[in-house]
Amino acid sequence: MLTLLFIVAVSTAAVCARSLSNNLVVTRQDSSNAGQIQQVDITTGSVMAVADPSFVFSFPHVEMTSDSNTGDVYVVTFPVDAPGPVLFQLNHDLNVTYTWKNVPYSFFDLQYSPNQKTLYGIKVTTTYGRVLSNFTTNQAADSVTATELYTLPYMWYVNASSFDPANSRYFALINNFPGFENSTLDQQLIVADFSQNIATTQPAVGLFPIDSQNMLVQFVTYSHSLKTLFCAGMTKKTSSGAAQAEVAIMDQTSGIVTKRVFSKTATAVGPLMYVPNGPGRNQLTVYIQTATQPVPVWELWSLTVHSDASVESTLVQTYSGTDFKFFAGAAVSY
Repeated sequence: MLTLLFIVAVSTAAVCARSLSNNLVVTRQDSSNAGQIQQVDITTGSVMAVADPSFVFSFPHVEMTSDSNTGDVYVVTFPVDAPGPVLFQLNHDLNVTYTWKNVPYSFFDLQYSPNQKTLYGIKVTTTYGRVLSNFTTNQAADSVTATELYTLPYMWYVNASSFDPANSRYFALINNFPGFENSTLDQQLIVADFSQNIATTQPAVGLFPIDSQNMLVQFVTYSHSLKTLFCAGMTKKTSSGAAQAEVAIMDQTSGIVTKRVFSKTATAVGPLMYVPNGPGRNQLTVYIQTATQPVPVWELWSLTVHSDASVESTLVQTYSGTDFKFFAGAAVSY
């Protein structure tokens, strides 16, 4: 079952974004838990291209990043029929150029550094051990090699990540292991500086307890034009107990959520992504679930952020049906 309800209003910022080919690549999961990688036009929410691989996975086992130099997209997932992680590399047109299926360890939350032409992310070393690492892919050798750089606090796991391409900084949202995904407010922000040569210099890493004023932070994204770290999560704050999906600014040196910029009654929040679209134009996109029954209903919102942190919000499209159980991951399509 599939219903697409198009919204006519389109913001000027979004139109400029399309002219520069900055759109989204997302992984959409259906009611059978099958994931599909799609390129989405951020001005309409319509699907522009679909990748060949489809894989069955359990949420939240998909993470995505992209290379602004080439337009390549990297998708790491944990298919239920695979013994470990699978890493797809796709080109701008979403054609799969290589698939790594035989990596002897688990890894996730990869972020591509365009200046250094390399990947950073999280390597799983033990059941509860996580290490921030540099990853090198080699198609000829069918290998993904990890260089361990920083060990996370024991029994904490990464829930989301983002990257500052101008300064080679990796942002990671980490949660204390609660036994259930996304179920504790005990969260911290990791900021790792990879601007120096990691072969000779230990990266500087900051670890900051997150003060979110009762918002469970689930996604982070960095705007290099605004030099601002944004986050998205869920808050129960109304007298009726209705949950709110919120987008906010998080201080990069303290982990404090300083300002809410967008809020809407919702049942879940999906990926938050900064989409660069030209000087002076700053756009965020966020997926928000507004209903689960009788079928899931999701909305794609465009948020144009001004220099004073004020926001103009535009509903881009509404998605309804069993094809839309969850939007699990997103990256910029260059």
